[in-house]
Amino acid sequence: MARHGLTHTELAAKLLVEASLNRIAGRESGKLPVEGARLEEAKRAELGREPGGLTVFYPLGDGGVYMDFHDTATTIWFNGADSSDARIRVEDELKQAYPEFVVRSDQPDPRNEKMRLRAYDIGLGNGRAAAVDIAYPGPGANPRGFVARVLAYAVTFKN
Repeated sequence: MARHGLTHTELAAKLLVEASLNRIAGRESGKLPVEGARLEEAKRAELGREPGGLTVFYPLGDGGVYMDFHDTATTIWFNGADSSDARIRVEDELKQAYPEFVVRSDQPDPRNEKMRLRAYDIGLGNGRAAAVDIAYPGPGANPRGFVARVLAYAVTFKN
């Protein structure tokens, strides 16, 4: 456990729902238990982030969790901390906030066969939705990192 009583996976799951999905949905979000610090563009570039976005670092324990906003995409990630319960923590948060989410797929991550890649479709109401992908450790993987990618989109219906 890190300070604030949160693990990295718990904070990442809260950021996914509270700071990303709720923001896209236009819902009011509660105050996060950890204060984030906006990173300068040079630090963003070191992290491999595209120019023109916003990256926030949330310190936790010996490391922290990053959250990057760029256009309609959000990426949340951490390295070097236990992520063995990442999928469970994400789905616990989703069940509370968006219980009708749909698991679209769960397969080996093509970039790392020991990791899993799970995709969700999440209806947010008011003509808004999000596609969420998480990369989490599979059996035999070193559970020391996590990535979530969120893509916001508008839902349109054809007659």
